[in-house]
Formats: sequence, C-alpha cells, structure tokens
Amino acid sequence: MHLERFLGPRARRAWLGCFVIASLVTLAVALLPAERAPQATGWDKMDHLLAFLGLGVLGVLALRWWRRGIWLVVPILAGLGGLIELGQSFVPSRHADPMDLLADVAGAVLGSALGWAVLTWLLPGPSRRGR
Repeated sequence: MHLERFLGPRARRAWLGCFVIASLVTLAVALLPAERAPQATGWDKMDHLLAFLGLGVLGVLALRWWRRGIWLVVPILAGLGGLIELGQSFVPSRHADPMDLLADVAGAVLGSALGWAVLTWLLPGPSRRGR
C-alpha cells in the first residue's frame, strides 16, 4: 500500500476538499425539515455523534499540514454544530437542542483523536506533519 498517495503532500487539496464537502453536506442535511431528513441509526444523538466523528477524522487529515491545524478541528466543528443548531431553530418542524451540540462536540473530539491515532500509527516521526 502506498501511503504517500493518500497521505503525502499531493493529497492536501483532496483531503481539504473532502472535509469542506462533507461539512457542507452535513449542514445541508441537518437543515432539512425533520420529515425529509434521513436518520442513519434511528437515534438523533447517535446520528450527530457519528457525523461529527467522521468530520473529525477528515478534519485531522485535511488540516494536518497546517501548523497547529489539527488543534483547530474541534473548535471549527463545534462552530459548525452551533451554526446547525441556530439554523434549525428557523426550520419548521426543527428546533435547536443543546444536547445535539454536545453530541456534535463529542463526535468531533472522538474523530479527531481517532484521526490523530491513525496518523501516528501509519506515519513515522516528522512526516506526520506532511513535511
């Protein structure tokens, strides 16, 4: 397996693009009226946690080249979760729920930790930063 193809400097834009697109899709789905919004697990909080866990992993892969970038993944995703909850307060059949935001942040923390653990395991020393 050629990790350089997936984790090397040439992959920077691809990971960033995936992170941005996944974030926008998450935002769009979260702002659908409740009756049209898909549910993956049948439990709203778990759906939030899993969505933001995936975004956390993507965020680490996308921002690892930027110095201290991976430390911004959780605050960026917490902001996205807050934006979603604010937006849902204006969508008929939706409401803002602080527990959803908590699930978003928990997922972002878990996903970021998982992403960092995988990078640490896959990449030796200084190349973890993509330099």
